[in-house]
Amino acid sequence: MDPKRVKEQNMDLLHHTVHKVSDHHEWVLFLHGAGGSSRLWTQHIKAFKDRFNILLVDLRGHGQSNVTPTHQPYTLDLLTHDVTKVMDVCGVQSAHVVGISLGAILQRWMVHRVPERVRSLVMVGAITRFDQWTWALVNFGHTVKSWIPFMTLYRLFAWIIMPKRNHKATRRLFVREAKKMSQQEFLRWFELTKKVPEAFKLFRQVEIPVPTLFIMGEEDHLFLKHVKQLTTIYPSYGLEIFSDCGHVCSVEKPRLFDKSTLAFYKTLKPASPKG
Repeated sequence: MDPKRVKEQNMDLLHHTVHKVSDHHEWVLFLHGAGGSSRLWTQHIKAFKDRFNILLVDLRGHGQSNVTPTHQPYTLDLLTHDVTKVMDVCGVQSAHVVGISLGAILQRWMVHRVPERVRSLVMVGAITRFDQWTWALVNFGHTVKSWIPFMTLYRLFAWIIMPKRNHKATRRLFVREAKKMSQQEFLRWFELTKKVPEAFKLFRQVEIPVPTLFIMGEEDHLFLKHVKQLTTIYPSYGLEIFSDCGHVCSVEKPRLFDKSTLAFYKTLKPASPKG
């Protein structure tokens, strides 16, 4: 059967794309990072679409999502609700969740809040902790965010996180996607950095209760060291480090990412008929 491709959008639902093989195939849910969109995952669809049903979402304020505005601050609980609402509409009881950067923080929160919806985690460029330098960068952003254009701030952060010459194409890709955000949406998402310590605490103190694989670039100078520490504390976690890659290694080496992720899924026990 040829996979069916469906797009949905209304003011109460995240924009999402479905590639469905059948009701009997397991689901993979892809989550992008701050400033990105589901388009970052399109180059991986070919490798996954015959083996899994695929659900791609644009998070609130990103890509083509235009959900009903809220005056409340963005929280990880709100983002989790957004994603699970899409899962409900698409009939996805549980999924293997793949996330990148801030999407990896959201993945961890989903396991905390709705563990029955998550079969496994593949965490790319995972952010599990901010060190003193990263917190200084974030605090600087909060100081100047009201009078510096958000794209200037975003470009600065992208360069600091992905500084090398071989990261240039990835930086450009993320900047291009971030231009679709409004200043107001960027500020709402940036405020979320004040709430991530609760998720970081979960990373350190509670072992993730589903099969977990971290995929990191060896040049991810801000976040790789913390993931290495975490996999030492919890040996059940898998860790793959891609050489000559930075923070967004799934974009820099897409075929290696596909191979590693699909190999990980082959090690997992198949879902029950109801899962």
